[in-house]
Amino acid sequence: MKFREPFVVRKKIIWMGPEPDAAIQTEFTNRELALYCTNSEISDADLCASSGIIFRYNSAKPGAVRTQLELLARKAADHGLAVIAIAEDTACTDILHKYLKELDLESLVYLRTNPTTHEIPHRIATHDPGWPLHPSLSISGDTDGLDECGKLLLGRAFTDCSSLYIKKLSGGYSASVFAVSARFRDPIAGPRPLPFFAKIDERTKIEEEGKKYSQYVQHFIPFSSRPNLDEDRCILGGAKGILVGNFVEQSESLWDVVRRGTAQTPLYSLFDRALAGWRLQAFENEPSNTSPFDSLSNQFKPTRVTVPRLTEAKRLGAVKTPQQIFDSLRNLPSIPFRKGPVHGDLHADNVRIRSIDAILIDFASVFHGPIVADPAALEVSIAFRFPVEERENETWKSMIDTLYLESNLMSVPPPAREPLPREWLWTTVRQIRLIALASQVSPYEYQFALVIYLLRWAMYPPDVHDEEYRRAYAYVVAERLCDRLLEKLRPV
Repeated sequence: MKFREPFVVRKKIIWMGPEPDAAIQTEFTNRELALYCTNSEISDADLCASSGIIFRYNSAKPGAVRTQLELLARKAADHGLAVIAIAEDTACTDILHKYLKELDLESLVYLRTNPTTHEIPHRIATHDPGWPLHPSLSISGDTDGLDECGKLLLGRAFTDCSSLYIKKLSGGYSASVFAVSARFRDPIAGPRPLPFFAKIDERTKIEEEGKKYSQYVQHFIPFSSRPNLDEDRCILGGAKGILVGNFVEQSESLWDVVRRGTAQTPLYSLFDRALAGWRLQAFENEPSNTSPFDSLSNQFKPTRVTVPRLTEAKRLGAVKTPQQIFDSLRNLPSIPFRKGPVHGDLHADNVRIRSIDAILIDFASVFHGPIVADPAALEVSIAFRFPVEERENETWKSMIDTLYLESNLMSVPPPAREPLPREWLWTTVRQIRLIALASQVSPYEYQFALVIYLLRWAMYPPDVHDEEYRRAYAYVVAERLCDRLLEKLRPV
């Protein structure tokens, strides 16, 4: 359902190539669509006023349609147009299909052979192009990393606004995430809404995350424990898409709370409230009796551990290659475990804290797996991160070695004995394990998940230069735990 009325009724249809016959033109007219036949340059104003573009193959100029597709197909999709290619016979269709494959447009362009008189007009008449870009919208702030496609998607998402001020936020490796302060063009309640977030990423990733909001978030994560999408402003373009929702104001990263040593109550809020709906699903069925590897194998890619990272890990005591560890995990026997929806990327910056309440963000990686995966991912992201104010690694390494002793993984580590400089780290890991170990069905379930997420941590580049050591040591600890699992679980 669309609540905002477009300021332009998009009735224009661009037709490129040989003109359609009178019967097809009549079908467009009957649907109150204005056909614009041209082989000339198409302006942004043309695209803003249009709801569809048709590329008709011309056998007299076989290369022309390829050039037109290359120049216009993605741009037209970014503007919301239905993009259609048509041919008169199967031979011409084969050529068009070849062009679409070469240009990586197969999923974007609707290809038809000798369509009926009404088919294309009907398809476009029932297509919703969304809102066009308003020509007077101004965008300021952190615009340096915003390409033309990103500006267009952002502008279309906020076409009812006169201006946007954007601030870059930390995002994924491919995504750009912004806090957006907007001013409405024709306000009813007032010109200044509460801030939005806008996430721009590859089309397929935005589409998938949008689906996950619908499938996993909407009915399972409490309204107050997540940002909420403004579906009216979410757009899929040609190569990229944009998600828009309400921005989590007056909050801070869980990492900042952890560093102050005040994370106990927010951690309970995270697992017992924000994630409670997902974790509940794991208790609806009997525990799965397959290998956790089947659910978690996609979290680690052995080839992504770089040679310098592996060299440093071997200097610190590692012996096996990433593939050897991966194969060892694959060959472990099945164990029972609780399976349900998991976040998939639960690091400390994907949890915002407002007062004592935890708010989850970024649902792009949600999947079904062992419910101990989320606490494992969170633990690793905190224990192996390098705080910018730290100056050394040796006392950290000593604490890590103690925390990952078998005795402290089979049962919850004891409380910190004295106020050491890293008491916050010990206390936080202990708090997470109180939750994780209570979720186990099998005694080595959590250790298996830790191995996967330690390896995952080791395959990514450091956030700061000094973190290289800790990511390499995560590999060392992963190998150590994997050897322990092989010893305990391998059949005699």
